Amino acid sequence: MQESPAWAWNAARLRRSILGRAALRIVPRGGGPPRELVRLKQPERFTAAFAWSPDSRWVFFARNNGVETELFRILAAGGPFESAGLRRTMILSVSIHPDGKRITFQGGEPNLELWSLDGFLAR
Repeated sequence: MQESPAWAWNAARLRRSILGRAALRIVPRGGGPPRELVRLKQPERFTAAFAWSPDSRWVFFARNNGVETELFRILAAGGPFESAGLRRTMILSVSIHPDGKRITFQGGEPNLELWSLDGFLAR
């Protein structure tokens, strides 16, 4: 995942607990305590798909429910997360174009494919 100018990504901050929960956290670039953005409970899990929006306002992540994977976004400042409108059997990586209107992701099963969607995030 690329880093935001204001927030540093730390892979250790995506953690799974023995209680069957996983949390996505962000850490201020200048230091300070991590802030939890999203917490999932089993059977839901994060995939390896995370990305910042070009303006660093949003964090995109993929959530798998055991059947399919859906791309979501949440404000870096916190709040409820919302669907980005993309569902596939699996989404493994995601990249947001600097213009903020295009998305590229790797997904599908059993064969992984590379997808690029123009105008997808233009809403």
